[in-house]
Amino acid sequence: MPQTRKPYPSDVTDEEWSLVAPYLTLMREDAVQRQHSLRELFNGLRYVTILSLRCVLPSMPMMAALSAAHLAAILFPATLRRLYIARDDDPAGHVAVARLIDRATEAGVEAIVLSPSLGDFNEDLRLLGIDAVWAAIRVQIVPEDVARFMDLAASNGTER
Repeated sequence: MPQTRKPYPSDVTDEEWSLVAPYLTLMREDAVQRQHSLRELFNGLRYVTILSLRCVLPSMPMMAALSAAHLAAILFPATLRRLYIARDDDPAGHVAVARLIDRATEAGVEAIVLSPSLGDFNEDLRLLGIDAVWAAIRVQIVPEDVARFMDLAASNGTER
């Protein structure tokens, strides 16, 4: 099933997909039960998982890891110096964060964990509102990144 839409920045790359697909494929791509490509479903899940943070950090580059296999497939760009990790507040989230911090440290990348007030940032946005999420994120990111990503949001009329 070929992709017929313009790609989103959160879409999986061909290289990432080649690493993740073998762990996700439970039925053939051309099975009659499939109405959408597995890759498109995967891209949709990645998009939704970062949507709440995209509301408060619209210009920060983001990607999502939906599984341990996908987390392991993330390739750090050579120019990456700081990595923000938005974690879920559950046991799997804690394990994933620890693994990603280790990988970032080995690559010489500063890793900073962003923690939700509740279970995850989507829950925070839904139950606490955008103002609370904005305020909680603002104190967790490096001051120069507040200027780069949150002040830019303010200039676009999204400041809280």
